[in-house]
Order: sequence, then C-alpha cells, then structure tokens
Amino acid sequence: LGEDAKIEDIGPPEKVINAFGPEITGENVEGKVLSMAVTEHFGRKYYHYELEPPHVLISATAAGNRLYMFGITGS
Repeated sequence: LGEDAKIEDIGPPEKVINAFGPEITGENVEGKVLSMAVTEHFGRKYYHYELEPPHVLISATAAGNRLYMFGITGS
C-alpha cells in the first residue's frame, strides 16, 4: 500500500467490508450490512459499518502501510 496509505487506496466502503469483514465476524458479510458511512477526522477517512444482528459495529481506516479495523459485537 505504500508508506502513507489511505483507505481510499484499498477501495470503496463496499469493497473493504466485503473483503475484510469476515476477519472480524468469522463469516461472509455480503447482504448483512445495514448501514455504512464515511467520515473524515484530521484529514484521515474512516469507513463505518453496522451489520445485522447480532449487532456488529466496525470502523476501518488505513495508516502507514496498514489497514486498521475495529469491531464490537452486541446482542
């Protein structure tokens, strides 16, 4: 990805969640995304997702040469 990758370099929100969502949920996420949003903080874009119950919230961004995904699950 390069030394200062941006999440947009990886792909649009749909591509990122379909490619990497299973790493968090343990299963295919296609058709399970209830909502997605893009925000920007201090010049860095973040992708946010809500997946169907059991509720899973995921945020993703890229920094350096890494993709970071943070997820929480609630019942």
